[in-house]
Amino acid sequence: MKKSLRALWVLVLNISLGMLIFGAIIFFLEQGDYDPETKSFTRLETWQLNPAGDGYDPVHRKSPFVSIPASFWWALVTQTTVGYGDVVPRTVAGKITAGICMVWSLCVLALPVGVIGHNFQAVWLEYDAQKKNEFSVQENARKMAKMTIGNIDPISNSRMVKVEVYHRSGFCRQEVNDVFIGQGEVELGLDPVSLTSASSPIVVPLTENRAKFNRRVSGDVSITYKWTPSPTTEPDIMLQGKLVVTVVSAKQLATVDWKPGGVPDAYVVVSVYPNSPDIAGILTPKKLQTSVAFDETRPFWNESLFFDFLWHKEGVQAKRDLERKAIASTSFDILTMTNFVKDEKVNMDPATGQLLASIPRIQKEVSALQLLLPQLRHEAKSIREVMSSIIAELGLDLKASVTAEKFKRFEHHSGGGSEHLNHDCFAMPGVVPEEKIVERGRSLRRASTSAV
Repeated sequence: MKKSLRALWVLVLNISLGMLIFGAIIFFLEQGDYDPETKSFTRLETWQLNPAGDGYDPVHRKSPFVSIPASFWWALVTQTTVGYGDVVPRTVAGKITAGICMVWSLCVLALPVGVIGHNFQAVWLEYDAQKKNEFSVQENARKMAKMTIGNIDPISNSRMVKVEVYHRSGFCRQEVNDVFIGQGEVELGLDPVSLTSASSPIVVPLTENRAKFNRRVSGDVSITYKWTPSPTTEPDIMLQGKLVVTVVSAKQLATVDWKPGGVPDAYVVVSVYPNSPDIAGILTPKKLQTSVAFDETRPFWNESLFFDFLWHKEGVQAKRDLERKAIASTSFDILTMTNFVKDEKVNMDPATGQLLASIPRIQKEVSALQLLLPQLRHEAKSIREVMSSIIAELGLDLKASVTAEKFKRFEHHSGGGSEHLNHDCFAMPGVVPEEKIVERGRSLRRASTSAV
C-alpha cells in the first residue's frame, strides 16, 4: 500500500480535477432557463400529448443541476462508471460532455493500475520469499538439532519415523510426478536396553516442505506401532527386534488442483532407520509405502509395514568417527585459513606464493589506475580537440579513401595478411590522401611567395 501511495494520490488528483471541470461544464449546459414563478431553473424533460390530441406540448421540470457543487455528484458517478441514472443530461451538448467525461475517466483510472499491480506483485513475491526463508530457517534448525542429537547418540536415529503423504498422479516415474501433500516426523519409544515390548497409537500432524512442493499443508495421519525386541547374547549388538508400523487413516488432507473434486488419491511412505551405519559411517533409511486410497476424503488403509532392526556397535562407532573427522576437518580448514592470512611464512607452492604475494601490489595498482583514469580521459579529450583544430586549419578530409595502388604499397610495408579485403573499395579510417597534402603544401608556399 505504501509503495502505491503516490499512484493513488495521482488518481485522487485526476478525479478531483475531473469533478471540477466536468461538474462546471455540465452545470452551464444543463441548468435550463430561469422560471420566475417557481424561482428555479427548469429544463425540457419530455414531450406529452396535448388535450386536443393534435400535437405535443413540452414538459419542463426543475433541473437537478442546481449548482456547480451539486453537479460534482454527477461527475463523480460518471467518472467511476457507476451510473445510477438519477441525474442525467438532456441536451445534445450535455450528452457529448458526458461521453467525453466517460472516456477521459476510463483512461485516468487505468493509468495507476499498472503501477499498483506491479507493486502488489513485488510485495507478494517478497512475502513468498519471506515465508520460504522462515521455513528454511525452521527446517535448518530442526535438521541441526536432529543432526546434533544424532552425532552425540547415533542410535537415536533408530527411534525416528518419518511419514510422507503423496497423491498418485498415474504417470510413470512415480518419485517425480506424484504430488507431495505433507510430511511428519515422530519419535518412538524404542529402548535398546529394555526387552519389554511397546506399542502406542500416534497422530502425526503434517507439515509443509517447500523444497518438495510450494503449497500449504493440512491434515494428519493416524498410525500405530508395535515394537518387539529380540534377546541377543552378542555384545556387539545394541538393538535388535521387529517394528510393525500400521498406517490407519488420514483426514483433512490438502486438495489437488488437477483432479475433479480435488480429492487426492493418497498413499503413505514410511521411512525408518532399521540398520546401523555401515563401515563408512553412512546411515541409510528404509522406505515402505501403503497402497493407494482412491477418491476418499478421509483415506483409510489399516496396512502394516514390517521392519527388522539390527544395530551394531561397530556401525555406531563408525558414525561417531565420521562426524569427529568432519568436525576436525572443518576446524582444520578454518585454522589453516586463519594462519594463512596471519602468517606469511606458510609452506606452499612457489607459484601460488608469488600470486598471493602480488595481490596487495595489484590492488594498489588498480587503485592508482582508478585515480588516473579521469585525468587520462581529460588529456585524450584535449588531444582530440587539438587534432580537430589542426585538421580544420589544413582543410583535410578524414574520410578520404585510399587508392588501390597506395593500399598495395601499405600492404607491402605491413607484411600482407589482408588477402580477404577488397582493395578497390577499402578505406583506411583517418588516413589523409598524399595528393591533398602535396596540394595544400604547394598552396601554402605560393601564398608565402606572394606575400614576400
